[in-house]
Amino acid sequence: MEEKIEILLFDEEKLSQTLLESYISDLTFPCNIRKYQEFNGDVIPEDDKLKIIIININKTNEIILEKAKEISHNKSNIIIFISYDKTADIQVRALRAGARDFLLKPVIKSDFINTLQRIYQKEYLAKEKTMNSKVYSTISVENGVGKTFFALNLSKKLADITKENVILIDFNNKLTDLFQILNIHTKHSTYNYINTITEYNAKELFSNLIKFEVPNLHLLGNGIFANYGIAVDITKIDLFFKILKQHYKYIIIDNDLSEKDINSKLILNSDYIYLITDSNLSSAEKIKHNKSLFNAEDRRTRVILNKYNKNKDEAVINEIEQVIGKKIFSKIPKNFLAASSAVDKSVTIDKVAPKLDIVKEYEKIAKYMVEKD
Repeated sequence: MEEKIEILLFDEEKLSQTLLESYISDLTFPCNIRKYQEFNGDVIPEDDKLKIIIININKTNEIILEKAKEISHNKSNIIIFISYDKTADIQVRALRAGARDFLLKPVIKSDFINTLQRIYQKEYLAKEKTMNSKVYSTISVENGVGKTFFALNLSKKLADITKENVILIDFNNKLTDLFQILNIHTKHSTYNYINTITEYNAKELFSNLIKFEVPNLHLLGNGIFANYGIAVDITKIDLFFKILKQHYKYIIIDNDLSEKDINSKLILNSDYIYLITDSNLSSAEKIKHNKSLFNAEDRRTRVILNKYNKNKDEAVINEIEQVIGKKIFSKIPKNFLAASSAVDKSVTIDKVAPKLDIVKEYEKIAKYMVEKD
């Protein structure tokens, strides 16, 4: 369920209190109302949850004004004064005491509802929009280069380092890949989330996602139910990312290149693109000629050389970079035994080999993202 906003109403006039309570019942956002006749700042919870505090003040009551000023220091406490007093003096004093708004009594229903709806939109729905979230797409020109394994391990390392909310989203339109690697069974479907999500139900939907290894890493994918038979509403993808950015600091996308229209939308919504490849020159040629996927001039794109063998591959690094026209951003060391063990145990590679160079390279990439992006 979406979190309910606490509304505390302090009004000694019973008729006015009843009237405002009826107005509150017509609000479109979920809320609880607590009614008091006498103002008492001690009943206001000292937490960071949004609270709308409505205080009746019919005369210049210094005690109320001073207490209001004190509780307004908590930015989650939104104070609205109501009063029969029309003088400019009381309104100025109320605003100086930290009130967000001042409404004259008898309170007009439309003014009251519009004021509270505006507060909800600004303070609750938009409070996380300044998160400065980043979206990263992982792509590859061919199968088997470790794209999904890279996305999973990078996501885990980001979650470890930042302690911020990280989400890994599997867009692969088949039963394999992310959730098969992890042996996770879920009824979630990426496409269903896109088609049904709104700003009002997002928190509830995200609360149902699987938390993997650490509480702040969430997974969205297809599990035992793929996207078969589900047509994604492409027009909703932009809204999907807008909402994601209100809840997650880092958004990692495991792209499915077989769905070209969807992939194009994902790329447009991405701040950075990780192109995963191996050390074969044939792979570099495929990258070079895949104009719809790769543009050497696109500064968002970072080429990741996966399964890198220093003894064998160092000699071809320059050739690969010349073919694709771009420097290699990172070289992920090859360690078949550690990777296989992680897949067999359905864990990230740092769980089976925390001190290996491959783990250190994931950490290096994650730190770069945090410090540079």
